[in-house]
Amino acid sequence: MQTKDLVRLQKYLAQRGFGSRRKLEIMIAGGNITVNGVKAHLGIKVTGDEDIRINGKTIEIKDVSPVVYAVNKPAGVVSTVSDEHKRKTVCDLVSSDLRLFPVGRLDIDTSGLILLTNDGDLAQRLTHPKYEVEKEYILTLAEPLSPQQIDQITSGIDDDRDSFHVDKVEITGKTSYNLVLHEGKKREIRRIMAYVGADLISLKRIRIGSLQLGTLKEGEYKELSQSELNLLSR
Repeated sequence: MQTKDLVRLQKYLAQRGFGSRRKLEIMIAGGNITVNGVKAHLGIKVTGDEDIRINGKTIEIKDVSPVVYAVNKPAGVVSTVSDEHKRKTVCDLVSSDLRLFPVGRLDIDTSGLILLTNDGDLAQRLTHPKYEVEKEYILTLAEPLSPQQIDQITSGIDDDRDSFHVDKVEITGKTSYNLVLHEGKKREIRRIMAYVGADLISLKRIRIGSLQLGTLKEGEYKELSQSELNLLSR
């Protein structure tokens, strides 16, 4: 009789659409996942035959193929699966019976390209800092940046909590700019602009890897083809 391979719990769940490995590791560390009635710990391995529960609910495993949707998120929509305040989420924008979750986040006031998937391994590759996947944004400011502010942004910034590095700043208009970075820290661009004293009016993501937002209209979505998926790793 062939025995099943043991797989780390976060990898097993990520491959079945329950979130990225990083998110699942946080849930494991927080005691939100149990295996056979016992709180899971980081490093535990499973075969899939166990009674695995998330927040007390037994997980339901379905044999489904990985899928990725590109969404043009409007401002005012939150980048979560659900929201306790009943605000519209990015998952509400996509008509699908699959268990989808957002790859990373855009804050509620930021619009533009965000991905939804049931593929936890893909989410890991796109969000983990070691893979250095570029993201490009368009931002509009109340006033133009000075040469000193641009130099400060591109030279790297350290605030009280984090360090930030922008790969490229391109002037596209009197008060509009394109920024390219490969990190994904919380509210990163907003914190950078606040640090240099710039008043940010609007922020929109237009690219992840080599995948462009293109002509996708605000609030619309599309399933990515294999050729488009290949662009994410470039």
